[in-house]
Amino acid sequence: MKRQVLTTAAVASAALILFSGPSAFAQPEPESAAASTLAGNVQSAVDDGATTAAQVAAAVGLPADGPISLADDSAGRLAVNITFSAKPTAAQVEAVAAIAQVDRVNTFTPTISATVEPTVFSELASIDGVISVDPVLTQSRALAGGIAAPAPGAANPADCTPFPSDSSAPLAADLARLDYGVDGSGVKVGIISDSYARATTISSPQQDVEAGALPGEGNPCGWTTPVEVLKEGPANAADEGRAMAQLVHGIAPGADLSFASGAGFGAIGMAESVVLLARNGATVIVDDLGFPDEPVYQQGVLSSAIEYVEREYGVAYYSAAGNNNVTGRGPSAGLPIAGWETDAYRPTACPAWIALPTGVTSADCLDFDPESGAQAWDVLSFNGSERPIPMIGWGEPVNGVTTDMIAQLYRIDGPTRQLIGSTTRATSNIPNSVFIYDNPSGPNPDGDYALVLLRNTTQSVPTTTPPVWLSFFNGQDSLTSRQFNRSSGDDRVGRTAYGHEADGSNIVVGAAPVSDPTKPEWFSAIGTGKLYFEPFDPTSATPAPAYATPVEVPSPQIMGVDAARTTFFGAASTEGGKTVYRFSGTSAAAPSVAAVHALAQSYLGRPDARLIEDAIARSARAMTNPYSGNVPDAWILGAGLAQADKALAELPQPAPGPGPGPAPAVLASTGPGLDPTLGGIAAGVFLLGGVLLMARRRRLSRG
Repeated sequence: MKRQVLTTAAVASAALILFSGPSAFAQPEPESAAASTLAGNVQSAVDDGATTAAQVAAAVGLPADGPISLADDSAGRLAVNITFSAKPTAAQVEAVAAIAQVDRVNTFTPTISATVEPTVFSELASIDGVISVDPVLTQSRALAGGIAAPAPGAANPADCTPFPSDSSAPLAADLARLDYGVDGSGVKVGIISDSYARATTISSPQQDVEAGALPGEGNPCGWTTPVEVLKEGPANAADEGRAMAQLVHGIAPGADLSFASGAGFGAIGMAESVVLLARNGATVIVDDLGFPDEPVYQQGVLSSAIEYVEREYGVAYYSAAGNNNVTGRGPSAGLPIAGWETDAYRPTACPAWIALPTGVTSADCLDFDPESGAQAWDVLSFNGSERPIPMIGWGEPVNGVTTDMIAQLYRIDGPTRQLIGSTTRATSNIPNSVFIYDNPSGPNPDGDYALVLLRNTTQSVPTTTPPVWLSFFNGQDSLTSRQFNRSSGDDRVGRTAYGHEADGSNIVVGAAPVSDPTKPEWFSAIGTGKLYFEPFDPTSATPAPAYATPVEVPSPQIMGVDAARTTFFGAASTEGGKTVYRFSGTSAAAPSVAAVHALAQSYLGRPDARLIEDAIARSARAMTNPYSGNVPDAWILGAGLAQADKALAELPQPAPGPGPGPAPAVLASTGPGLDPTLGGIAAGVFLLGGVLLMARRRRLSRG
């Protein structure tokens, strides 16, 4: 990203160091009865006669497509990540290739990403050195809106106006280009999303180039360097990455663009794309993906990769905050209610109507009542067109999961309670679980439901009471109210951001509409995150130790704009007699701020991520918090709306001379006692002119 310093060979050597140690991914045995895992459910489906990915999905209870579905290829093979105790040898790679189609032998983790026929799924686990075989669940994208209809006309070459950049004016990028004579030249921006050139019915990449929306041969304004596609996405993907590239080009037309898909193989696969873009020279990277296998209370493997490229390449990294916020209605009117968490699990007796999961003979339940009473459920009301997919996370380290937590939803019908589904662990070594309906093709669950969180005590009662977070991986728009809808004591209501979107590994971007950028979009995810454990270390089998004091990580840190036009992607409407596509969501906001960073780096003449990020934060425009009195400004607005012209004014005047040169291989730590090793986290917060600004990552000692 920022500055490519190490040669490819040197980077490869550095990455291989990650595989030292005999069993980097060994997993401890849980203290409780065996937890329900996706891998176990898939194998049970195969044992019961399922032979195709579609049959497995139906048997397991997952949707046929979309977020939280089983990832597969056009031949119906399941996407899996195969984890080894150390870097797989040539013989082990050959053994996998004899059973499955190898997609990639990963370099950042000792894993192989592959696709496999469901009927031979179990054979992979028998290969020497394999620790686990985990099916991949489809990622979520920070998108709001759909795709439809015919493409708009080409740009007018006579005035050399690129395809309209709706994002430029609200972010003052037009003023920055005019006043400072910058256009992003000398900067390479890397983009990670689903795909680039798979969805070409409405417009193709070349048509986009000729319309002035993308650089390449035929661009009417002379921006002829084409987008470099390093890794294409799945065949059925929507080309959200190409739409993001259009938004970057509209603000920083001189910047070179590269793309690498992060879809298909979970957080492990996306970590590879992060490193791939950095090795290829990207100095700014932006992504809009989220995964169910990212931990809530610790930096995971994806965040480790982000920190790695930031440290080794000086990369500036921006992520979409996500679109999983919800403003309640009825009894919860005006409150953000999609997330709920507490600092410590409060055990209480489960109600008599609880149906214990298979293999669980004893359990206690989470007490949702923060006051003196006890209530082992929260009442959620749904009314919408999409099935909500709850998700839970709890405070144990990766590779150190000893507690089995299970969330359940019960339909409330008068005095009766009908179980409609439970959560299942996506991977056995990460303390997250995602919801699976008992009837995956059933109706939308409109009405009132009891949300219960069970703790498995079959073998013994756990001695720890970890923090717990409950939110939604998808479909949260159907949520209208919840009983416990306000923060009280150690309970906080509202936080939806998690994983690399809320763990301090990068700059997280929320969304405000281009039509009124003074306030955030209602769906823009809010924070803050809270970390209880030191970062996951790919070189060690030992679970990371706990921090002496939990570390709060503000999210988002900055706001960008969405609902900007693209040639093909987003919700279609008619404006001035023409079909227009507007790309809404934090997926659109994140590239708008990454492009502002590219303008600033182009002006500065060198990649200096922390300097530029701080300048963008200090110069941000104040915004209005729609939840004032219920949610702190920092949880939803960060520093405010990015302003390119003012950010450039904060930077030192560039010295005359040649263009950008290589950056140092490793950034220096920022103060005494601070450790620049893998996995630093953002912790600094300071006030300036009444606007909360986020100090860019302060490295914490790993002890």
